[in-house]
Amino acid sequence: LISLSLGLIIEIPGNIAILGILKISLPAEQFPIVQIQVLFVGTVDFDKKMLTFDASLYESFILTMTLEGDMAVRLKWGDKPDFILTAGGFHPSYTPPPLALPTLRRIAINILNTAIAKIRVECYQAITSNTVQFGAKAELFFDLSACSIKGHIGFDALFQFSPFHFIIELSASFKLSAVGIDVMSVRVRMSLEGPTPWRAKGTGSVSLLFFDIEADFDKTWGDSKNTSLPDISILSKLIEELNKKEQWSTSLATNKNNLVTLRKFEETASTPLILHPAGSLLIQQRFIPLNVNITKVGNQKTSDIKKATIPSASSNGIPLTTTYIDENFARAQYQDLSDAEKLSKASFEKLPGGVILSMTSANIQHGNMVRKNVAYEVTIIDKEPTRSPKGKHKNIPGKIFTHLLKGNSVSKSPLSKKQAEALQPFSEKMNVYEEGFALAFQSNNKAFATPLTFSSEMMASSYLQDQVAANPSLKKELHIIPTFELQES
Repeated sequence: LISLSLGLIIEIPGNIAILGILKISLPAEQFPIVQIQVLFVGTVDFDKKMLTFDASLYESFILTMTLEGDMAVRLKWGDKPDFILTAGGFHPSYTPPPLALPTLRRIAINILNTAIAKIRVECYQAITSNTVQFGAKAELFFDLSACSIKGHIGFDALFQFSPFHFIIELSASFKLSAVGIDVMSVRVRMSLEGPTPWRAKGTGSVSLLFFDIEADFDKTWGDSKNTSLPDISILSKLIEELNKKEQWSTSLATNKNNLVTLRKFEETASTPLILHPAGSLLIQQRFIPLNVNITKVGNQKTSDIKKATIPSASSNGIPLTTTYIDENFARAQYQDLSDAEKLSKASFEKLPGGVILSMTSANIQHGNMVRKNVAYEVTIIDKEPTRSPKGKHKNIPGKIFTHLLKGNSVSKSPLSKKQAEALQPFSEKMNVYEEGFALAFQSNNKAFATPLTFSSEMMASSYLQDQVAANPSLKKELHIIPTFELQES
């Protein structure tokens, strides 16, 4: 009744691909009444830091009704994380990020599929870091000798959860024709928003032979109710996150002479955090982004603070150098965005999530240097290498041998690496930087003020909100643009 075939491919040094076929059949006496066959492939690419899974229905049916459709999963980690889960595709207004997604067919069942009669039902559902999307569509067509009937009904929906709200774009049509003449047709295109209150807005038309009637409508009904989750206090939760031991770590500077080396301590439950005098203390958290305006966390509004910053730090009265660490945050989890913005904005943005604290060289105190001569002797033990017995040695295939060369000690040596980079035509000659954003005047795209650039659109938006709050007249004068669109002052 159920069979599963798998194939596994492992590419050294560790990329993995799994291919397989899943088949489910419910047999009858003469032929199967249900057959579902899924061809799927999944990969884990450690170089690109991405997990992928794609699946397709093929040669599947329930009785005489055929099934078809595709699904895809993309999970990316590292510097540019992203997440997508979809069965049947996406909302028509959504543009998926560049994650090597194929063209996805809707999950569909063809109830009838002949030359004179067709009935088809299809649907999709997708989840991203910013949105929940789903929709469906049903189509029918009958072409008889004297007349024909054609119609459809479908919708596309977007949801938010606090306050609970959804918007559904709906369309429907029906047309009756006889001997090549349109006898009657009905068309409706509308949007439905809700709940509490409900609002239906759209247009509809009816055609009967040579007469057309068209009307627009906008109807609101129902009592307004608060569907929001209770507000949340975030300051105490932020402090709690910063106080967690696992959020603190240390690092040694690579551009300084450390002079001494700390011995390795045995790891125990009560092992203290060891910080080299010339090292840095890293404090990180992923609860909320720092230095940006936030109105909510998840689906709950904030009740206390709207922005958190760590402007300075000190130790025993000695000021420390403070540098922010960027983390990946989903903007829709911290700011109210419109449906269009949720569909168009990046899933994650680089925003400050922690700090690096270190002492300046002038504040580091140490004892007197002591010179000591270290004597040593060298002993060489040479041994005749053993040879493999004849007939036992096998050559490594050329492609595998070439691939293994990339990880050997010779290729990783500084001299070998320098020689390899010298032979690359674009090595150290062209750099690609992350896209930045700037606040500029709408009239001429010249920079508004310092700082000229921001690492993320959310940080630029927060800065714009602060400026408009101080001077409301700037709202119509400023906008956010990519840095490459800036004009020189």
